[in-house]
Amino acid sequence: MKFNLVLIRGSFGLAFFGTPHDGGNDALVKMGKISMAIVRGIFRDPPNDLMQALSHGSLFADVLKANWRHQLNLYKIVSFYEKMSIMYVITRYPKPYRADKLKVRIVPRASAVIDLPGDMENQVGIDASHSDICRFDPSILKDMDNYEKVQGNFRELYEGALEKLGEILPTVPEGELRARLATLGREQTHRV
Repeated sequence: MKFNLVLIRGSFGLAFFGTPHDGGNDALVKMGKISMAIVRGIFRDPPNDLMQALSHGSLFADVLKANWRHQLNLYKIVSFYEKMSIMYVITRYPKPYRADKLKVRIVPRASAVIDLPGDMENQVGIDASHSDICRFDPSILKDMDNYEKVQGNFRELYEGALEKLGEILPTVPEGELRARLATLGREQTHRV
């Protein structure tokens, strides 16, 4: 428990990329549950809670939210949500066979954002599908625009963290603190 308090007090911001806080797309979750049941049946794997957590309004998802909500005011949050849909073709059985096209967002905006006031949460639309929300190809202009959105929000989190650190450690002059952190950042980059 002591480690958790240190971690909580030492954290400033959180970034979520298409995270289904309130469950994923209902049709895709249903397909996922069927697929997982087949795989579990074949391999005799025990059930897990992943698909339950992705189900909108499930008890498991509600418990996760209830346990988390009392901490929300401790952090500056950035929620990135997908703005592009993905096309799925679903074949329906039995006869007559029919293929339906389903254009969906894997995690709808309403689930990807926590819906806090603007001073606590930035909600940022990324012009990408769920699969590409964290991918940035420098040769694609749209990806670079998305990257700049992410980088700008991360910079705000970084600046806020420096400010919080300055409040915790007021004896270190701000310029010196920035220099130390910049040096640390360069050292970490070279180690990778």
